[in-house]
Amino acid sequence: MPRDSMLAPPGCVCFSGIVRPLSHRSLERTPSQVTVTGGTSGLYAWIRKDEADSIRELRSCLTDNERIQLQGEPEDIRSDLMMCRFLRGHGNRVPRALKALRNHLKYRRENQKLLIRARAKFPPKQEEVNLDLCLHGDEFNHIVRMLQLPARLGTNDGMPMSCVSLGILVIKLFHTMDDEHLHEWFVSAIEMRSLCLHNQSWREMRMAKVAEVRDCANFSWSSLLRSPLLLRKLAGVLKTATLYPEVMGTILLFNLEPGSRCISLIKNLLPAEMQRKMIFADREDWESVMCATNGLSPSSFPRLTKYVDDIKGTGWQVLTNSTPQLVRSIEVEAKGAFSWLVQLDGQERTPELNVSVQFFSNNGPFPSMTKCCKKKVLTGGSSMVLFKGSFTAAKRGSVILSIELQGKTEAAVYAALAHGDHGVDDVAVRRGSQHKVAPRTQERRTMWLGASVILVSSLVVVGSFLWWSTDGV
Repeated sequence: MPRDSMLAPPGCVCFSGIVRPLSHRSLERTPSQVTVTGGTSGLYAWIRKDEADSIRELRSCLTDNERIQLQGEPEDIRSDLMMCRFLRGHGNRVPRALKALRNHLKYRRENQKLLIRARAKFPPKQEEVNLDLCLHGDEFNHIVRMLQLPARLGTNDGMPMSCVSLGILVIKLFHTMDDEHLHEWFVSAIEMRSLCLHNQSWREMRMAKVAEVRDCANFSWSSLLRSPLLLRKLAGVLKTATLYPEVMGTILLFNLEPGSRCISLIKNLLPAEMQRKMIFADREDWESVMCATNGLSPSSFPRLTKYVDDIKGTGWQVLTNSTPQLVRSIEVEAKGAFSWLVQLDGQERTPELNVSVQFFSNNGPFPSMTKCCKKKVLTGGSSMVLFKGSFTAAKRGSVILSIELQGKTEAAVYAALAHGDHGVDDVAVRRGSQHKVAPRTQERRTMWLGASVILVSSLVVVGSFLWWSTDGV
């Protein structure tokens, strides 16, 4: 069955209720059957019978010129899957979906040359978002630091992820962005996402959606509105975003400050349907992050921490009241051993750290958590304080080593994970003896990083929440 219509007879394609024969070339990518894993209910449900009727009504409401334009758009844009996204994003109400679809078609007419330039760089069967293929990717990808993970490495329910660790963004760089180039980059990225989700949907026979993941470690929510220039740039991006249908399956915010008033306010303002898509996880609440149906898979989290470590480095770090957490993670094979080491630099003051080591297996439908040791409390003193150990995993999965500062006394810390029973010790001790961190200098750096995360606060919280809530997804 062709992708343009889910319910037309085999060998035909339906545009606005008009059934036309397809060429043999059009049938080359035809799947063997329609209703497979998606089912007719749930977040990733395939097109239902009542929705198919609404899609036909939606197409029939278009003018002749609009139907001709839609027929000439790329497959992922003209398909019934896209029409269904418009419907679901607007409460399955045809008048609202029709208005949104017409605005989208107008946008495509006005940006035709840009869309052609962007699409020219995409492989037609692409399923994995590669921001290097976006227009101006070499200009923006080192500023908009987003890790893209494909479905096989994404959420526990097999959806792709777009991940941002807020603490590694530098707001000063966003001020240098050219507005036109930013618009072109964003259009490229959202068009690529549309294509990738479309191809995954047809391969799996369910409506694929992306999980937006934000690591909120060291993020100051009070800095949300402190950059008018950034918010102005963001407003232009969000104006474009509202012209596309909903594609979000999950929004995961983790490493949140426990008891945050800002988060409580956000929760109270969100509509019920939006809240069902959200996961809010406080700092150290790894079970909510990893064991939820739509949470991070054991394969994804080590890749996210490695991405951050490659930017920030893995040497000694200073934990402060504003940057109280340090996390390491690696993947481990079944029956594989791993070891950990945490080293607290001795000093006159006595900082206190909580250290936990948890293993998450990825055998079975959803991960399960195993505590590799009791939570350890380290207290500083006049000499180095060490905590090390090892564990053998019964199943394949990932381990998370998490260190959290207690109180306001800063602490210089080194932490590492390694495969094997004793793979960390020599490296850690050598680095500890050669590299001492000046806490006050490092604290100024981390305070700057904390102030530099305004982009994502705006991008993910302000922009996305306004976009999703107004679209009714």
